[in-house]
Amino acid sequence: MTADVDDPQALLLSLLDPAVRADPYSVYARLREAGPVVGPMGIVVVSGYADIDRLLRGGEVSSDYRTSAVFRDWLAEQGADVGMWLADDTQPFLLRDPPDHTRLRRLVSKAFTPRAVASLRPRIVELVDGLLDRALARARAGEPVGAADRSPDAAEGSPDAPAAAAEGSPDAAAAAVPSGAIELVDELAYPLPVTVISELLGVPAEDEHQLRGWSRHLARSIDPPFLLSPEDRRASWDAIDEFHEYLRERIAERRAHPRDDLLSALVQARDGGDALTEDELLGTCVLLLAAGHETTVNLIANGTLALLRHPEARAWHAADPEQRSLAVVEETLRHDPPVQLRDRVAASDLDLHGVGIEAGRTLLLLLAAGNRDPRRFPDPEAFAPWRGSHGRGDPGHLGFGAGIHYCLGAPLARLEGEVTFTAIARRLGEARLPDVELVYRPSVALRGLEALPVQPSS
Repeated sequence: MTADVDDPQALLLSLLDPAVRADPYSVYARLREAGPVVGPMGIVVVSGYADIDRLLRGGEVSSDYRTSAVFRDWLAEQGADVGMWLADDTQPFLLRDPPDHTRLRRLVSKAFTPRAVASLRPRIVELVDGLLDRALARARAGEPVGAADRSPDAAEGSPDAPAAAAEGSPDAAAAAVPSGAIELVDELAYPLPVTVISELLGVPAEDEHQLRGWSRHLARSIDPPFLLSPEDRRASWDAIDEFHEYLRERIAERRAHPRDDLLSALVQARDGGDALTEDELLGTCVLLLAAGHETTVNLIANGTLALLRHPEARAWHAADPEQRSLAVVEETLRHDPPVQLRDRVAASDLDLHGVGIEAGRTLLLLLAAGNRDPRRFPDPEAFAPWRGSHGRGDPGHLGFGAGIHYCLGAPLARLEGEVTFTAIARRLGEARLPDVELVYRPSVALRGLEALPVQPSS
């Protein structure tokens, strides 16, 4: 599908085309060159690095989509109870403005500390090694993907064995993996973060597959409304409701019998006399699942694919993976970020390069386009993990956002990516990418593969 930049609505809708999803960056470049453009439903699309950075760091826009005229109109068209949505107190702090955002983030930060994240390194190393052990053993035995349970700790016949693959699911995509290859998404990138977040929250191992299903539906809810079918939106709402009910039971358990896990720490978090309400706990846990799982899956898969496709970068990384894996993480977050866009709402009337934007208008910030802005990054199309900024202070990319909403889970995602890329360099040797078609998941906001076959060296 092609569209002229004079028709920004068609250009944006072209992102739904599977062929464009495989490489949306040419579309992003055309939008960036055009400057701010008005897309479907009057949404203003912003693609330049400086503009995105300004809006993320300043006070000109709101993160609470409930203030959006577009969203309210869309809810009314769907027959939804607009008043109920406006009164919903389960919205995570990612979607709130100060002072609510400041208060909630401060409370959550008391439980999700850098020291707590750093202490997870030995367990993450253990999980990655266990997952690779199982994947390589299965591949050597010539068994199909899914023949072994994904959990690195599960015994044979465990109750958390995966169900049969559904058409269009990651399991179905994995079924086409060539014999002798591992499937990096299904066997490593997916189970690692869901196990980490499950263990952090104290979720039983047998429930991890349920969390994976909820996470997949929650991820679709991040897409702009005009890119979602009613069925997709309903599935996301249902997933949130089901996850909330699941969490209410766990929260009640932690109040009565605290454990040494993140959920108990969130329940007990205090700032003076302040604490998280149950609705705020629900919103925080939904955010941890959706943001802490899906983005890490795609970070690992996108980074591995980039290394397989760029021999020079791969050789540079392989020469010293312990010291260079973090740079691979940062360059992946710039070059092919898991989160491609975020939406904001104009808090007051503003002007952006002559485009008048009234209060309440929705803005779509194309983070991935900003990350390849040649005015900010030299040779932006190249995957170059040796870029001078990587590993020394702020790498400058928008992969984790910017400003007060900078990703709270960034240290954990970086740690999971660093450990995984180090293990891949050490254990997969001269692995190669089989000659198969790669399929991307049906999301515009999140960029991730359904499956990534990798043929280990013999």
